[in-house]
Amino acid sequence: MELPERVYLVGVPYPWYQAIKAHYIVSGSKSVNCWTSLSESSDFKGPIPDPGSLVLFTVKRNGQEFICGGGFYCVSRTLEPSKAWDLFGVNNGADSYQDFLSQLKEAGWKDGEKMVSNELNGCFAFSRHESYPIPKQLEVNVETGSTIWYSLDSPQGRFLALVAMQRRSPHLRPGTFNNEWPGIYLMAAEKHARDYSIVFFTQMLRAYDFRCAITGDRTQPLLDVAHIRTFYDERFTRPGNGIVMRTDIHRLFSQGYITCEYSSDNEVIVIVSKDLVVQGGREYMKYDGVKLLMPDDRAMWPNRDYLVWHHERRFENWLRFGAVRPATENQGTVSV
Repeated sequence: MELPERVYLVGVPYPWYQAIKAHYIVSGSKSVNCWTSLSESSDFKGPIPDPGSLVLFTVKRNGQEFICGGGFYCVSRTLEPSKAWDLFGVNNGADSYQDFLSQLKEAGWKDGEKMVSNELNGCFAFSRHESYPIPKQLEVNVETGSTIWYSLDSPQGRFLALVAMQRRSPHLRPGTFNNEWPGIYLMAAEKHARDYSIVFFTQMLRAYDFRCAITGDRTQPLLDVAHIRTFYDERFTRPGNGIVMRTDIHRLFSQGYITCEYSSDNEVIVIVSKDLVVQGGREYMKYDGVKLLMPDDRAMWPNRDYLVWHHERRFENWLRFGAVRPATENQGTVSV
């Protein structure tokens, strides 16, 4: 595998960065839409980034330029804003669709136009004390909405990439398939559950008769236990907080594309987001409305209140902010 040859710096709007940062801290790494331009001709200046190229976000504060986060380039496409909202929701860097449109209009977008969506994977964001002030000796100047790049063979490119990756390093989560930051809630819950996670996993597999509760698949290497709610205490590993799912279904459940609800006292049905079709997952719509395969022991059934929470807070969560808003200057503190 050949590594990308360039590092890109993008001047991002401050409200965009604040929204991305707050959601990242709470919910972890996501794919984001770094919409730095409004037409294909004004997209990334110079060569189109290779997939996986490091893209760094910059903001200016008190005349000083800071690296405040970044991600890894995936693809650029021209989209209607409504389509971009369906795909990325709050990861467009806005709390609501109306806020998103307002940001676009401030940048010069007009009703009826399309926009360039630059998709970045594995996004990371730095807090105020983590943000790196770019030395003036490097003569880096990135205006909001513009993009510059450096070869990784150049001193500037190597330096900026090294600094950013070193500051990202404490966020990584060793032992997972992508090493990404999972968010403070999941990290806290797993810390409390670590000693008993294997007991919980084993008990749940047995209760669900070693099969996925949604698909019925019995391929044991592909079976996981999906947690319904995130807790800071031992409730994270209580039977009512788990459902056995195939790994792909588990991931969709965790990311809010699938949820479940009690349709009666004795039946739980699956609900699949129609937006999953937009994401290329049309084949999963066949599970919409199916009945969950429940354990024989009713004590092992999913907790009704936990499923309500998942439906309200996790289902289609990319369309809702769901994070604590950062402090503002009017509140006496400035958070970057």
